[in-house]
Amino acid sequence: MQRLQESNKFVADPNLEQITQAGGAIMQKLVDKQLELERRRLIFNDTDEQIILLKKEIAELKQALSRLLDSRDQLVRVLRELKIQESIYSLLNSKLEEAKINEARDTPIVQVLDKAVVPDNVYRPDLKFIMILVAVVVGGLGFLVIFVDILKYLGSI
Repeated sequence: MQRLQESNKFVADPNLEQITQAGGAIMQKLVDKQLELERRRLIFNDTDEQIILLKKEIAELKQALSRLLDSRDQLVRVLRELKIQESIYSLLNSKLEEAKINEARDTPIVQVLDKAVVPDNVYRPDLKFIMILVAVVVGGLGFLVIFVDILKYLGSI
């Protein structure tokens, strides 16, 4: 849009008021020059210098009007593209905000109660104590089984 403004020397407004006003002024000048040309043709012939100058001015005004209409068409295209880009941006921005909200909602909240500390001594199970405990339990069960068998044997005699 900025390149278009710089190349055509106008300020691009979204309502195209400036181009419309400029186009109206050029059209007014063109009609005035054409009317003046017709009045002068009644008085002078086509080879007169004033008529030739009026024809050149009319041609320049038509050319300026054509350039203005072309720049208006370009501006309309640029404004249309700008509106499309703005709507895409707003859509993507809303989707991004929605995704951020969903991410914040789905993220579990974890609270650290105690910080981890490296222990002074390495912990290992006490194998000697476990072996003695297992031996005592197995020995006690074995003694109990033998004692119950002896009582049954003695009781049956």
